[in-house]
Amino acid sequence: MLAQTNPADALQFLQLLVTLNTIGGVAVAVFTVAAFFSNRKQRREVSFGFIPAAKDEFDKHVAWNQKEHDNLFAKLGGLERGAAAKIQTLSREWRDVLNDKIFELIRSNEESRQKIQENANALAREVGELSAANNLLNQRLAQIDAKLDRLIERQNTL
Repeated sequence: MLAQTNPADALQFLQLLVTLNTIGGVAVAVFTVAAFFSNRKQRREVSFGFIPAAKDEFDKHVAWNQKEHDNLFAKLGGLERGAAAKIQTLSREWRDVLNDKIFELIRSNEESRQKIQENANALAREVGELSAANNLLNQRLAQIDAKLDRLIERQNTL
């Protein structure tokens, strides 16, 4: 069953494994970053009195908060694009390395198969030669046996 596998199928299978591994790595990285940002401790200030903020200050704070969120999302987007490009580059490099190794194994397999076939052909020739020699010896032995029988009969008739 293993001898019937197609090298192209094996290559596709290995590429699938590399791709799944890469996607899993990206997912782990994204979850790690998300966990890092979600588990950060926030500074808390305790005040015992209620001090209402002015509308202008609150609007400034909302604008500043929105600006910070936009900056963070831009940074995360840049990190994500950079990571995706790096992953694609690494994936391409690994795919090339795996392709080279697979083709090297295929070439080695072909060479081994050719050597085995040459040895089998040489053995077949030698067996054929021995078989022909054996047939000739059997014929010669039959001739000698017949000659001995004739000599023995002549001896008995005299």
